[in-house]
Amino acid sequence: MLIIIAAIVVVAVAAIIIVRKKKKPISEEHPEQAATTQEESISSKQPDTSDIKAASKAVEAEKAKMADTLNRLKRELQNAKDELKAHAEDDSSKESKSAFETSQKALQELEAQLLSQNEAINAKCSSLEKEITQLKKNLQDAEEEIEDLEDEANSNKKKLNEEKNKHNATREQLEQSERAVATPKGQVEEKNAEISEKASEIKEKNEAIDFVNEILKAKDADNKDVKEIDKRVNAIYDVFDDDICPTLSNLRIWNKESEDTWENKMWQWCNLQRKTWLQGKKVVAFVGEFSAGKTSIVNRILSQDNDNAPKLPVSSKATTAIATYISYGSDFLSQFTNPSGKLKNISKATFEKVSKDILKKVDASSLISYFVMSYKNNNLRNLSILDTPGFSSNDSEDAKRTAEAIKEADVLFWVFDANSGEINQSSINTIRTHLKGLPLFIVINKADTKSQKELNELESHIRRTVEKNGILVNGYVQFSHKAPVSSLLKLIESIPTGNDKDEIITELQGILSNTKNNLQKEHDAIRGRLKELERQNENYMYYLDKNLKEMEESCNGLYNIPEYTEKLFGSDYYKITLGEWDDFKSYLNNINDLKEEVDALSACIAECTKNVQDCKNELDDKKDELARINAAANKFSKALQDYRKVASSTTTTSTASSKNSTTAPYKSSQTNTNKKQGKTPKELNEEAFIDELINKVCSGKTMAENDVRNLGKRFHLTAGRAVDLAKQAGWGK
Repeated sequence: MLIIIAAIVVVAVAAIIIVRKKKKPISEEHPEQAATTQEESISSKQPDTSDIKAASKAVEAEKAKMADTLNRLKRELQNAKDELKAHAEDDSSKESKSAFETSQKALQELEAQLLSQNEAINAKCSSLEKEITQLKKNLQDAEEEIEDLEDEANSNKKKLNEEKNKHNATREQLEQSERAVATPKGQVEEKNAEISEKASEIKEKNEAIDFVNEILKAKDADNKDVKEIDKRVNAIYDVFDDDICPTLSNLRIWNKESEDTWENKMWQWCNLQRKTWLQGKKVVAFVGEFSAGKTSIVNRILSQDNDNAPKLPVSSKATTAIATYISYGSDFLSQFTNPSGKLKNISKATFEKVSKDILKKVDASSLISYFVMSYKNNNLRNLSILDTPGFSSNDSEDAKRTAEAIKEADVLFWVFDANSGEINQSSINTIRTHLKGLPLFIVINKADTKSQKELNELESHIRRTVEKNGILVNGYVQFSHKAPVSSLLKLIESIPTGNDKDEIITELQGILSNTKNNLQKEHDAIRGRLKELERQNENYMYYLDKNLKEMEESCNGLYNIPEYTEKLFGSDYYKITLGEWDDFKSYLNNINDLKEEVDALSACIAECTKNVQDCKNELDDKKDELARINAAANKFSKALQDYRKVASSTTTTSTASSKNSTTAPYKSSQTNTNKKQGKTPKELNEEAFIDELINKVCSGKTMAENDVRNLGKRFHLTAGRAVDLAKQAGWGK
C-alpha cells in the first residue's frame, strides 16, 4: 500500500519538475521556428491535473481504508482481550494465568505497534496532504506561467504573421523580378521561333512565287495540224452555239435547263476532241482512295522500259492534286493547260516542283487545269493513262477534277490500299455517282504487306460491300511493288474500248433528225389541212354562186311582173293581176330564203378564207422552221465532216511525237467563251481579270487602286468587285 502511495507521489513530483523548467527566449532571427518551439514548450508544460487529482483521491481512499483496518484490528484486539479475560476467569490455574499474562503482553505490544503504525500513517498522510497542497500551489503557478507563455505565444504568432506577410511580399517582388528578367528571354525565344516560322513561310512563298512566274512565263505549244483541228472543233461548237441551240430553243425542243446541259456536254466533247493525245487510244484512268498508290503504279508503267524516266511526284506532300494525262512521245515533254484553255510547255525542273502545298498556296485552279505528259514508252503507243486526284482527300476540287476525268476513260482502275481495311462510304458514293457503266477493276495495292489469307478475306469483304451497294466490278487485282507490271498491262490490253466518245454527237444528230422528221410531219399535216380548207372554201363558193344566180333569176322574174300603166290624168302606176300577185309573193319568198343561205355561206366563206390564210401562215412558219433546222443540221454535218477529215489526216503518233503535238481545250476568239467549262460570263470575266492582274504585277508594274478599278472595267466588273478580287489574289499585301 505504501508503495502505491510512493509511486503517486513520484508522478506528482515529476509533473512539478516539468512545470518548473526554465523557459527559453524567443529567437528574433527565426520567428516562425521560435514560435513553433514555444508552442511545443507550452504543450509540454501543460500539467497532468488528472494525476494530482487521482493521487489525492488515492490518499483519501487509503486513509479511509487504513482507518477501517485500524478500527477492525482494535475491535479484534478488544475481542481477544475479552476472550482472554473470560478464559482467565474460567481457568484459575497458574499455567492459564501465565498464558493469559503472556497473551495480554503480546496484545499490548501489538496494540502499541498498531498505535505506532497509526501515528506513522497519520504523519505520512499529513505529509502527503502537505505535498498535495504544495502540488496544487505549484499547479496554479504553472497555469499562471502557461497563461503568460500563451500570451507571449500569441504575440509571437502575430509577429510571425507579420513576418510571413513581409516574406510573401518579398517573394512576390522576387518573382516579379524573375519574371521581368525571364520575359525578355522568353520574348527572344518566341521571336526566334516566329522568325524561323516566318523564314520557312517566306521560303515556301518564294518557291510558290518562282513556280507561278515559271507558269506565267511558259511558252505556248505550237503545231499547225493541231491548230487546224482546234479550228475545226471551234467551228463545230460555233454551229452548235449559234444555230442549233437557238433553233431548238425557239422550237421549244429545249428549255433553258436542257440548253445549259447540252452546252456543257458539247463543250466537254469539244475539249475531248482537242485532246489529241486521247484520240485513237484506249484511255485508262487510275482513280480511288487518296494516297493509295495510284501514282506509284503509273510510275511502274512509265519506268518499265527506262529506269531513268522522270517520275510523277508521289510523296505525301506531292500527291496528285491535278489530273495528269500521260501519252506516248518521241521524248519526255511536260505541258499544262491554263483556265483559258491554252496549252503551254514547261521544263522538267518546273514540273518536278509541283506539290499539293504549292498548288494550294497559288490557287492552282486559276493557273493550271491539268498536266499533259509525254514519255517515250512503248506501253503508251496505243494507251493513254489518266492519273487523278484522290476522292477521299477532303478536297471538293480534287473530287470534281476526278469526276470530270472519269468521263473520258474506257476503263477505270480503282486503287485500294490493303492496309485501310475497307472502302469508305465516300468512295462508294463516288463509284455510284460517276461510274456511268464503265468497266471497273479494283486494284488491292500494297498486297505485300498482308498475308495471302488476309488478302483473300479483304477481297471477299470488298466484294460483299460493292455487291451490297449495287456496284458491278469486272475484276479484282492484287498488286504490289514486287508484282510484275506486265501482268497489269496484259489485263489492260485485253479490255475492249467501251466508251463511245462520239455518243454525244450521235445523240445530238438523233435530236436534229427527229426534230426534222417531226417538223416535216407537222408541215405535211398543215398542208393537208390547207388543201381541205381550200376544197371546203371552193364548195362554199360554188353554192354561193348558185344561190346568187337563183336570186338573180327570182329578182328578174319579180321585176317583170308589175305592168307599167300611163294615166292621162294623175300619176302613172304599176298594176298586178291576182294571178300575178301569187307569182310575185313566190318570188319574194324565194329571194328571202336565198338571202339567208347566201348570208350563211358568206360567213362560212369568210371564216374559211381566214382559216386558209392562217394555215398558209402556219405552213410558211413551218417551212421556215424546217429550213432553219435543215440549215443547222447541214452546217453541223459539214463542220463535223471537215473536222473528221482533218483529224483522220493527222495521226496520233505524229502528234504525240512532236514536242508541240498537243493543244488544249480552249475556244478561239470566234467562239462563245461564256460556255467554257459550264461557267457564267461573270465568272469567266473575273478569272480573266485575275490572270491579267497577276501578269501585270509579276511583270513589275505597280497597280494602284485606281489602276485596279480601271482594269476591272475592261472585264465588265464593278469597281468594288475588282478591288475585292484583287485583294483575294494578294494585291496590296
